[in-house]
Amino acid sequence: MPTKPHPTRAIIIAWVLGLAIPILVRYRGDWPAYKQLHIWLANQGVIDYLRNLDQLLIALIIVAMTALICARITRKSPSELLMVRTPRRRWWRMVLIASAPMLLGGLALGLSRGFVLLASDLVPKVFRAPILEELVFRGLLVAVPFVVLGTRRAFWRFAIAGSLAFGLLHVTWTIDGVVDGWMTILVTSAGGVWFAWIMREWRSVFVPMAMHATMNLGWLLAGSAGGAAGGGLLDNLLRAATIAIATIITIRAGGEPRK
Repeated sequence: MPTKPHPTRAIIIAWVLGLAIPILVRYRGDWPAYKQLHIWLANQGVIDYLRNLDQLLIALIIVAMTALICARITRKSPSELLMVRTPRRRWWRMVLIASAPMLLGGLALGLSRGFVLLASDLVPKVFRAPILEELVFRGLLVAVPFVVLGTRRAFWRFAIAGSLAFGLLHVTWTIDGVVDGWMTILVTSAGGVWFAWIMREWRSVFVPMAMHATMNLGWLLAGSAGGAAGGGLLDNLLRAATIAIATIITIRAGGEPRK
C-alpha cells in the first residue's frame, strides 16, 4: 500500500537544505582544500569572478537534490515544487517594460557620472546572484511550501520568513553587522517579499529571476553605491518606477487564483 505524502517533512527538508546553501557559500573559503584549488586555478589564469561561479554550482547541485527528495515525499514533480516552469503569457513584455526606467535611466546616470561597467561586476550580480538567490530564497523557501500546502496564508508566511533570511544574506553575520545593516535587511527583505509575489502571480520563478537580473543591471549601469539600501535620489526613483510598473502590469494581467 502506497504511503501518504508528507508535506511538513518536505518543507523542513527544503528549508534546512536551502539555508545550508548560503552558509556553505559564505564559509567555503575556510576549507584548506578549497583554498588550494582556487590558488591552482588562479595560477592557471582563471580570473576571480569566473572562479567564484562555483557558488552557483554548489547551489544548483543542492537545489536539484532537494527538489528530488521533496518530489519523492510529496509526489509532485521537482519543476512544479520549485515553480521552474514556463511563466504565464507575455511575461517578457512586463519584464522589458518595467525594467526600462532602471535600464535606460541607469545608463543615462552612469554616462553622466563617467561610470564604466566591468565584467567583474556584471557576471556575479546580473548572472550568478539572480539565479542562485531566486532558486534558493524563492524556489526552495517559498515555492515548495506554497505548492505543497496550497494556501495564500502559507504563501505569505513563508514569503516573509524566507525574505528575512534573504535580507540577512546581505550583511555580515555578527551582532554589529546586523545592527549596522538594519536598513539593508529591511530593504532587501521587502524586495524579497515582492519577488516572491511576482513568482506566485506569474506562476514561475523565472520571472522574478529576470526582474532581479535587469534591476541589478540597472543599478550597475547607474554606478549606484551602497548596495540595495544605497543609491541617490534619482537611482531610487528609477527603482521605484520599475517596481510600480511591474506591480501594475502584474495586477492587471491577473494572477494565481485565490485558494
